[in-house]
Amino acid sequence: MTTIQHENFDALYEEYIRDAAEIESKASPLEGLFGFNPASKNHPRHEEFFQECGLMARELAEKGDREEAKAAAELILFSAADHRDTISFWYLFAAQQHLSPLIPLLSPGDAKELLDRYDNTYPRRERLPAQKAVYKELKKRAGDRA
Repeated sequence: MTTIQHENFDALYEEYIRDAAEIESKASPLEGLFGFNPASKNHPRHEEFFQECGLMARELAEKGDREEAKAAAELILFSAADHRDTISFWYLFAAQQHLSPLIPLLSPGDAKELLDRYDNTYPRRERLPAQKAVYKELKKRAGDRA
């Protein structure tokens, strides 16, 4: 069972990105050849990050700190964009679904600001169902029902 081991989202993301880069650097150039499942992409560290991110988001939502929620939302939503060509991209992108419990803590203005930035960062064609769901929740919070 995953437990919270990091003091804040910054520490969690910083350590995960560093660990993922190390995992990727140790991968064999032949990894994934002939259809074999690449070990670096299935490393347990990715799942640990994903689970802890969800736990931390739920704990922060219970705490109810609006400023901390906004900072976490920015990190959760936009970290993937800075790592598009790395092994961590898809895990960072998937972690966006953990934003849901934090959205009610955002002001409508903050939600609108995040929404606009999200539109500029992730084209619609790149969004998967989890991202579409979070986008829809942000849009509702921002008061934009269109």
